[in-house]
Amino acid sequence: MKKSMISHNPNNNQQGFSLTELIIVIAILGIMSTFVVTAFARNKNEEKLKLASKSVIQYLQAARIKSQQVNIPCSVNIDHESLTLSVEFTDKQDPDDEDQCQGLADVDLITTIQGLSLDDLTICGSSDSSKTTMSCNNALNGDGSDLDPTGNPRSVTTIVFTPRGTVSQGGLLKLYSERVARTRCIAITSPIGLIREGRAIETDCNYNSF
Repeated sequence: MKKSMISHNPNNNQQGFSLTELIIVIAILGIMSTFVVTAFARNKNEEKLKLASKSVIQYLQAARIKSQQVNIPCSVNIDHESLTLSVEFTDKQDPDDEDQCQGLADVDLITTIQGLSLDDLTICGSSDSSKTTMSCNNALNGDGSDLDPTGNPRSVTTIVFTPRGTVSQGGLLKLYSERVARTRCIAITSPIGLIREGRAIETDCNYNSF
């Protein structure tokens, strides 16, 4: 009787992943993907906050130049609710000069910054540029803007530029994003009109941090 020949191939002893191992690998990949997506979304929302801050500063600088060009005082109105920026003539006694300030087009941050919505940004403001601890957080501290005659936070902050490029009314703006829990500060100091940008650390503004 012939003995059957059985070949022993070392590769036959290799086994694939078990079901448990596959489940563990899939779970790890899922967790890693969640971290990547979350980090990407956070960075994107923080970039929108930075762009909003830059847009406000650019508009303020353009308004200052406009005031110098037309040689009349011009006011910048920052609307907290609609997130719009506009310019008007300060002295209502001379209506002929009003159109000169309004030659600078209004800016809507919602349409200017792609993907930005009213839920992404909160703006608070004060006529006191040193009020750096002003709260601007809908969830916790509310709106620390200056109060109107009725005792409610003002919905508009006004910065007034003079024909010399200085300001007769400066102020402080805080731009808060709830999606990243970050706040950026813009201070317009009176009377020199220096525009400073910074980041809020806890409740105070740090102008050495961007």
